[in-house]
Amino acid sequence: MSRYSKEAEESVIGACLLSDDAVQWAVEWLTPGDFYIPSLMCIFAAVVDLHKSGGHVDPVSVLERLKRLGTDDQVRMSDLISLTANVPATGHVKRYGEIIQSHALARSAAALVDAAARDLAVDTSDPADVIQSLQKDLHGIDGPIMLRDPGDQSLGELLSESADVLAPWVITGLLRSDTRCLMVGVEGGGRSVLLRQIAICPAYGVRPFANRMPTKCPPVPTLIADFENPRHHIQEWAQKIHDTCARWTDDSGLDRCRVWHRPDGIDLRKRIDRAEFEDILRRHHPRVVCVGPLYKMFQRLSRESYEEPALNVQHILDDLRTRYGFALVIEHHAPHGTTGDRELRPEGSSVWRRWGELKWKLPPVVNQSPYRTPSSEYPVDAMRRKAFAGDRLEHGWPDVFLWGPPGALPWVGYWDKPPQEEHPEEEPF
Repeated sequence: MSRYSKEAEESVIGACLLSDDAVQWAVEWLTPGDFYIPSLMCIFAAVVDLHKSGGHVDPVSVLERLKRLGTDDQVRMSDLISLTANVPATGHVKRYGEIIQSHALARSAAALVDAAARDLAVDTSDPADVIQSLQKDLHGIDGPIMLRDPGDQSLGELLSESADVLAPWVITGLLRSDTRCLMVGVEGGGRSVLLRQIAICPAYGVRPFANRMPTKCPPVPTLIADFENPRHHIQEWAQKIHDTCARWTDDSGLDRCRVWHRPDGIDLRKRIDRAEFEDILRRHHPRVVCVGPLYKMFQRLSRESYEEPALNVQHILDDLRTRYGFALVIEHHAPHGTTGDRELRPEGSSVWRRWGELKWKLPPVVNQSPYRTPSSEYPVDAMRRKAFAGDRLEHGWPDVFLWGPPGALPWVGYWDKPPQEEHPEEEPF
């Protein structure tokens, strides 16, 4: 049985026959096709036609327009008068319209689903193609704009909200719930280890970086998504970070931090990979998601520009982090240099330079750490954080990351100037 509301459809028509304001709103937000009852669909089409031609909308004018359109066979003057008499309130036309459009949206979606079900019943059909076509068609439905909260507010309301309400910290002073952080560096510099430290430490309630004593932060669920490194490499460094955090706190983060290992990479533009990612987010609700490398999160087709897949993936990531409420940290490679020093910028499309709140390059600094001598595995013993595009928010990230001494976390933070903002939960263990 099709969804519709006879009362709502009659009330909108009745309001239009009595109020110019109701007409102005209705013809802007509704179409004749939103009405289910044929006679009311014809009446509203006459209302729209009258309004567009500058005519006044009233029962007599509407009936004459119905005659001109040749659709007056189902409507009498008494029907129009009855509609004006029974409308509850002309000022509630928006509410009646919301009901109409909600039912119209449901009918449109049901029709597409029914058609897809018929196609799936055919043995020769490709289920994947049918599903993708259905998704595209459903996305293309002209949704009920009026039903969405536009999110507007007065300037006074905006200014009265604190930043911690709008976007609370998930790692105090470093990442808020809506932060996107993109880190670009050279291969073999320890950037993947840095990413794991950012993910594992807050799962234990430990701040990822300290230049003196380790400090506390509220423990949060986190996710590491590694699309490149071998499993033993992830395990080795995760064990070192776990051992260090476990010495400082009795609160185990073993179950709070999840690891998604796909060394062959994924393609977020493919339905199956995107569904796997979203399933993890839905089941574990991480507050911090550390992923990388970026170039192994999607594939560019030969006929595509670099911008097209980059924009697609940005849209997917923004949709996921907005719906699931996590801070996102991504590691990315820099393009190979040809002469002189390598330019540390995001490899591929330049649109990555404009995306995110924190956008950093991590140039290596050799022989700066007092704790460690560069090895063949990691010839870099320090990385200086520099913005390849301006940061969009204040933060307390270290200016330099140094390889730590034995027994410490792999990376130790160093600040050119000590952070001035203090938070009560930043207590030493």
